[in-house]
Amino acid sequence: MIGLVVIGYDILPEAMLVALQCITEKQEQIVAVPLAPNEDADDQRQAIMNAIDHVNSGEGVLVFTDSTASSAGHLSLSIINLAEVDVISGVNLPMLSKVVEKRNSLSVEELAELARDEGRKAITWRIP
Repeated sequence: MIGLVVIGYDILPEAMLVALQCITEKQEQIVAVPLAPNEDADDQRQAIMNAIDHVNSGEGVLVFTDSTASSAGHLSLSIINLAEVDVISGVNLPMLSKVVEKRNSLSVEELAELARDEGRKAITWRIP
């Protein structure tokens, strides 16, 4: 099974997983990595690496961050080659729910593409 890591500030990643479990059943191989703004970057990077190791069963890992421009995004991109993971920024709940639904039947690359597409579809704008 492809492992999943959700990274962001404070309670955001944990809240995303709580909300996800309201939609789906409890998930295996998925962890949240909450970051504190005043935490040392090396400690944050190590926490991300530990989370990746924890969920990695050899089939690949997708790392989800709140934003490319955030510290979580920068840290995730900085470990991309060290951990051989795919990083997806702009995480949202529809994206995560589709990923957990399909992660047993797709490759990491296919799942990353699906996550991107589902995330985009979930963003709407309505004008009165």
